[in-house]
Amino acid sequence: MRIGLTGGIGSGASEAARRLEQMGIPVISADAVGHDVLLDPLVKRELAAALGNDLFDAAGEVDRAKLGARVFADPEARRILNRLVHPLLLDEVAARAREEEARSGIVVVDAALIYEWGFQGFFQKVIVVDAPMEQRIHRTMARDQLTREQVEQRLAAQWPLEKKAARADVVITNDGTLEELQRKVEEAWKVIIAPP
Repeated sequence: MRIGLTGGIGSGASEAARRLEQMGIPVISADAVGHDVLLDPLVKRELAAALGNDLFDAAGEVDRAKLGARVFADPEARRILNRLVHPLLLDEVAARAREEEARSGIVVVDAALIYEWGFQGFFQKVIVVDAPMEQRIHRTMARDQLTREQVEQRLAAQWPLEKKAARADVVITNDGTLEELQRKVEEAWKVIIAPP
């Protein structure tokens, strides 16, 4: 069984993924796969040609902070990044998920943009982690050292959580403590693997 885990920036989906891993469930992080894709020499060459060499550090690696700042401020740069990276990213996530599913029988894919990518059909179930907007903004500002405007740019690039939640099989509302989120993840998991 393949399960998608998603949310919006600052909603707590990555914390939910960590709890699932602690419970022994295999989790694939689309963000980690994205890091791997950005190490590919061909991808780096195409990014440099399309978006410029200023996105690279002294070692010739993609500076993810600079890339993020550029693509969230410039919709055309975001389209270019999506065109160059997302097909490879989705193929790799799908391959790793199928491999883990074959080995373990179950896998969770933690990916913020499951719906935006049209990737939801790959999963038998989708879990959405939701949280109040102000909490999401403040969490992201603190975690990523971003301004409110930068967080709002990133939010604008994602579907509203209400839209994702309406399509989800299970919604986890993350509006309390970490311990409360962990308990809700455990409860949601029981619903996913043993529906009534």
